[in-house]
Amino acid sequence: MAPLSVDLPWSNSTVSVSIIDTTLALNGMPPENFIGPNIKGWDALNAVAYSFLVTHGDSNVLFDLGAPKNWAEDLPPSHVADIQQLIEGGSVSLDTIDAAIWSHHHWDHIGRPSLFPSSTELILGPGTLEKFGAGWPVNETSPYLAREFSCRIVTEIEFPEDAPRIGGLHAHDYFGDGSFYLLEASGHEYGQLNGLARVTTNPETYIYMGADAYHHASQLRPSESIPLPQSIDLYKAPMNVPNPLPAELLYPIHPASQDPDSLPPWAANLTSSTKTPFTTTSDDSPVQRMPAIARDVVSKLQAFDADERVFMVSAHDRSLHGIIEFFPKKANDWKEKGWKEHGRWQFLTDFEDALGLGDCQAPTRRARRRT
Repeated sequence: MAPLSVDLPWSNSTVSVSIIDTTLALNGMPPENFIGPNIKGWDALNAVAYSFLVTHGDSNVLFDLGAPKNWAEDLPPSHVADIQQLIEGGSVSLDTIDAAIWSHHHWDHIGRPSLFPSSTELILGPGTLEKFGAGWPVNETSPYLAREFSCRIVTEIEFPEDAPRIGGLHAHDYFGDGSFYLLEASGHEYGQLNGLARVTTNPETYIYMGADAYHHASQLRPSESIPLPQSIDLYKAPMNVPNPLPAELLYPIHPASQDPDSLPPWAANLTSSTKTPFTTTSDDSPVQRMPAIARDVVSKLQAFDADERVFMVSAHDRSLHGIIEFFPKKANDWKEKGWKEHGRWQFLTDFEDALGLGDCQAPTRRARRRT
């Protein structure tokens, strides 16, 4: 089957994108807090946090800010640097940041807007102000502090029902020239925004900023358009994981290997070891606001993922570490450097223990074809 192609509106305008490693490490999280069905032996979801610097002419915009640095005063654990330090360390003055976009209001995305100049506009997804107002303590149930809104323009992006759609998602043309879109991707949280940046025109290529629409690439792949190969070439593999990795080693941990009656209703469609993902958004997750809507968003993202013009980067995809290059370097040449192909199956190495490969080198075996 030929790769799906998303209907992407043409423009000769582009932006420049740098991916920022905010240095936050989230290790040892139970996968079942986010996704399912449970894969026996996979007990720890390890994640990072990315931000994106989008440059359009003389205008700089940040998509997501990572976590605030001072947990004692700003929120809850700890990490190495905050986004302000990283940006200025890359020779970009905070005075040149025209806007900071929160993909959504969770602690690991909001950073500290109050540390930016008052000239930096804060952009929110739809419904944020209605749900949480101007922040704590003005609104005692707000997940962010009122000081982050103080003395700056705060704009909530609206998506009317007749708004244009890209890949089935409502789209807002941020700069008005087709170079950078904000997409409405609620599900994980109210008013979650994703970003779609056109970074080259010849060939036409894009970077998709997935925020928390998916927490692990096993929610996207395999799919009808990106089936699991019989032999999987990994960009890099732990010592105990064979490379190439025979697909037959993976079949037993896929939900399709289970009795269909034992699968929860929300995972009932994971019926093919080679053409449906290993996991999906769980109805039992404490961090998924609207799981059914989140699953629908991911199904739409699979079309972007299958489009060879689009490079997918979710906020927490640690499997891309060692493949992508970080700020101050640019990510516009991702296609030339093969990042999409290198990263496509790298998430499978997270299943090392689930495959029983943690203690010994598994032999390479002939793969059996599965449907």
